[in-house]
Amino acid sequence: MKPVIEAHRAEYEEDPEIVVSVPSHMHLIGEHSWFFKDKTLSMGVNLPVYIALSFRDDGALRFYFVQMKDRKRAILTSLKFRKEDRWSNALKGMIYGFTSGGFELRGMNVTIYSEMLPSKGFGITTAMKVGTAYAIREAMDLKCTDVQLLQAIERGNKLFLNSQNFMAANCTALYAKKGHFVLTDYATGEHDLVPFDFPDKRILLTDARVQRVMVWNEEVLRQPENVLLLGELKERKSHVYGGWVYEDNPTEVNEVLGVVNEITRHRLLCIMREHKYVLDAVNYLKKNEFGGFARSVNSSHKNMRDDYELSCAEVDWILKRLSMINPNLNDMRNPNSCGRITGKGFGRCAYTILNKDDIPLFKEKLSAFTRGLTKLNLRTEFTLSTSAEKEPKKRLNILLTNDDGIEGAGLLSLEKALRPVCNVYVLAPDGNRSAVSNHIIMHKPLRLTPHGKNRWASEGNPVDCVICALKSKLFGDVQFDAVVSGINKGANMGTDIVYSGTAAASRQSVLYGKPGIALSVETYDGSWKFAPLADFAAKNLEKLVALCTKEAFVNVNAASRDAYDGVSFTSTSKRDYRDKVDIQTETDGAVYGYFTGGNIRTEGADDSDFAAVTSGRISVSLIQAEPTSVRIPCKNLHSIVL
Repeated sequence: MKPVIEAHRAEYEEDPEIVVSVPSHMHLIGEHSWFFKDKTLSMGVNLPVYIALSFRDDGALRFYFVQMKDRKRAILTSLKFRKEDRWSNALKGMIYGFTSGGFELRGMNVTIYSEMLPSKGFGITTAMKVGTAYAIREAMDLKCTDVQLLQAIERGNKLFLNSQNFMAANCTALYAKKGHFVLTDYATGEHDLVPFDFPDKRILLTDARVQRVMVWNEEVLRQPENVLLLGELKERKSHVYGGWVYEDNPTEVNEVLGVVNEITRHRLLCIMREHKYVLDAVNYLKKNEFGGFARSVNSSHKNMRDDYELSCAEVDWILKRLSMINPNLNDMRNPNSCGRITGKGFGRCAYTILNKDDIPLFKEKLSAFTRGLTKLNLRTEFTLSTSAEKEPKKRLNILLTNDDGIEGAGLLSLEKALRPVCNVYVLAPDGNRSAVSNHIIMHKPLRLTPHGKNRWASEGNPVDCVICALKSKLFGDVQFDAVVSGINKGANMGTDIVYSGTAAASRQSVLYGKPGIALSVETYDGSWKFAPLADFAAKNLEKLVALCTKEAFVNVNAASRDAYDGVSFTSTSKRDYRDKVDIQTETDGAVYGYFTGGNIRTEGADDSDFAAVTSGRISVSLIQAEPTSVRIPCKNLHSIVL
């Protein structure tokens, strides 16, 4: 995925939010019977399409196809199909599929990277569509199930692109798994993964390079009345996949199909046989019987050639060469290879499945074939590719600290929530260090005590912990991506931030050029519940890290409660602690100051951290790390003298 990331970065001067890899595909049996709500057996092919996506601050859409060196643009609020936009119409169609379904999207930059161009077939356009839809859902974290995702793709195809929606193609792009075929049932909208567990077999695709010519118009067959006729011949069978088969009694079949002309009858019979070959092929694959599967494939090709009239002499020649490899009398009953013409998107191509040791001989026999000056194009050793998938994300390395101590309940709860989503390294004070602000130990060594794997306690303060972890080899060569401090037992809102050791640790992280996040919980009923805020932090870790800047850390506050009513981006409030110090002289003559005070008084605007927390929401603020000066009015300068 590195080339598409580099291309996206060069084009838009930013890294993508997400990169998706989607396989191309080809259909093995049944691709011409979708209109009759039958079944199709397909496979993902290891010719992937890569889609990189990042978001914009406006409603613009920018599309870039690397291999074509072609750029297109559109506006999110006024999507239009334009013939001159060619390949980018497919992407716009998927965006329309979401917006027409009520999903709110943002402007985006999209990069397409594919060594195979859409005009070559292989389901490249479908891969672009499904990959774009998948990337949008994942990057925007849309509440969108797979069913809703497929519905969005269908709306884009039918309503925006005014084209057919091929469910088998979409399901193969979305669900294909290495070592498996994909079986799609158009009647139920369901799919199934069928294992292809023959390690000595290889799947090849040979392009005969014959001009694409429509021998006859399939739309003539795809008429509602023909669907009704075949519907009369569907017989329920609970033991087969999908729950039905076509009637095989010749008398009844002839009676139902007797109302159409002979050509139509032959082609409808072909559709019926194709359904049988799909079911037979799947049944043999599940039994791990290659011979039976191969018979189904070979029979399907004969069906397509003789009754559906889709084959051509060049494809038949290719498959004839296959039958000449290691022939034996048992081949008809238990063939060790098979092949078939494949869909219209491939022009005139044949796929063949044979023993890997027979590939050199097969290539040798094909090399003798020429048509004019054009030789066969043999694309060798396709593997069963996997479905649309995100690039595996690098796990963040997080330093976890606090000011309540390494055994603090808030830290332990946060550590538990973070471990599944990142690499956690703990260095925290060995006891409570609340309200120490940026205090550091300067004139003595700090004792460090191990508390388990990648867990250490320090005699120092929170800032000492950050300095030690980021500026030493305590954790080896680990490069930290961020410092997370908390969860503090008590709020750190407004003026609290000045005194807080929790906030100071995040501030020190920013001073060292690393993102810093401070988290705190306040109680209003005496109970302390850290898990809900810990779960929020784990779920949104990358987003919180991304909010940090080179000058500011993220400060998160919430009330101690089971659930929250939302998230607010807030300003800071002003806190008055009602400080008071009582001076007392003890019996020994020593003078002591006793800090006392009343309830904290808080002032803040409606968008303040205090307002958010007291209303049941999570407060997220950006806090400047470096001290900043305020401009001195000119009139005051004259009063300052040496």
